[in-house]
Amino acid sequence: MDYYNELKPQAEQTAKVFAQQFAETQKQIQQIKKRLVDEQDSAERVQTQIDKLKELSGASLIEGQNSYEKFKTSLRTRNTERDTAFEIIQTLRDEILPQKQEVLENEQRKLERALTDFCESKRPVCEQKMTELLDQVVAEKDAFLLAVEQLFSDYGLLFKPGKSANIIPRPVHPRIDPQRPGCVIVPVSLQERAKQLQRKSQEKA
Repeated sequence: MDYYNELKPQAEQTAKVFAQQFAETQKQIQQIKKRLVDEQDSAERVQTQIDKLKELSGASLIEGQNSYEKFKTSLRTRNTERDTAFEIIQTLRDEILPQKQEVLENEQRKLERALTDFCESKRPVCEQKMTELLDQVVAEKDAFLLAVEQLFSDYGLLFKPGKSANIIPRPVHPRIDPQRPGCVIVPVSLQERAKQLQRKSQEKA
């Protein structure tokens, strides 16, 4: 069964709202990070300009008071720009970005919960299919052991599973750990086995 293509359309409907919110918040975080980088670059450029203006302002005194005042005005403007950039950087880094990341984590948990609940609701579909296949496995084992029992009976012998453990068929698969009890098939009860033998004898007759 192609479970993915079977479940995908339903999963999309279930997780659609949560997935949209999650994706939108991711997008916002990327925008915030880009703005943060841009502001940091801007602050560095302004600081370079400030350093240069400081070097030139001293020399401007020689040219006269007006020239010096122009440099001081430019310095005040650049300092204001730098301080504004630093304030934006601090707000983005210490307040807005952590808040958005917290929102993203909450939305991720909601999305995971929605998908988990959806997948859990669909688990019985798979379990039913697995049960049907296991019914076939159990039937194969029972049919084989019944034949073995009849063979022993044909020669006046009593088949004792406990003393002939190597005869008991066991499902083998590279994904199944033989040390775990998950795939051990419980033997048929004595009453049920007697009924099986009786039915088989009647069929032969």
